[in-house]
Amino acid sequence: MTSPLVTIAIPVFNRCKLVKLAITSALKQEVDGLEIIAIDNCSTDGTWDVLQQIRDPRFKAVRNSFNCGLFGNLNRCLKLSGGRFLKILCSDDTLVDGCIAREVDALRGSQSVVVLSTSGVLVDEAGNRLERIGHLLCPGIYQSMNGLRLALSLNVRYGRKPLNYPSGILFNRQLALDLGGFDETFAHCGDLDLWLKMLLHGDLAVMEAEGCRIVSHLGQAGAASALSGQFLEEQYRCVDKYKSFLCDGGPDSYHKLL
Repeated sequence: MTSPLVTIAIPVFNRCKLVKLAITSALKQEVDGLEIIAIDNCSTDGTWDVLQQIRDPRFKAVRNSFNCGLFGNLNRCLKLSGGRFLKILCSDDTLVDGCIAREVDALRGSQSVVVLSTSGVLVDEAGNRLERIGHLLCPGIYQSMNGLRLALSLNVRYGRKPLNYPSGILFNRQLALDLGGFDETFAHCGDLDLWLKMLLHGDLAVMEAEGCRIVSHLGQAGAASALSGQFLEEQYRCVDKYKSFLCDGGPDSYHKLL
């Protein structure tokens, strides 16, 4: 059996009113070799019943035997997916039509790229546009260490994630697995930590095109930690972890994404 080219994995917990929108946006993606998997982290609100209603040969649903936490479930996404490339679509977000095909083409065009970040749009629960996100870096390809340095520098300067939310990232699944996946001791910044860890081993691609729409609401994973200051604490933890790599990049460390 041929392995899928790309997997869209949807970790979900108590999102019965939003997860179908996320899945629908994934099913709209027109790309050969697409696998879509939703992993329910022991929801109690009827989410599992919603997942059972989806009928598409590209889609399957899995229910965890116990709640393994946010980044524990993201690691389940890594392990259960079969695609060469992986998109983790948060269950309250949606993908922009055609984004997966564009992102896969970009990664296929450069064997050295291990993480690709798009821009995105933050919207409220009514769908109103709030702000653009994931656009702090100019579009292009940043060679390994330079991508890591710039991401860290922007994190320090602006106090926010320099790359997009997971829904706006496409990455090399096998490398992420080889590096141990997401650090489950993080509550909020485990995604940034993994992207930085991966950039020690490959390049960063940044696309100007919008890849996702992120819904801002108090029920978001990480919203409570952000309000409590835990988000900022974890950002500093990432900086401290990788600060030895902070230095100026060379003049040939960036080129445009063709």
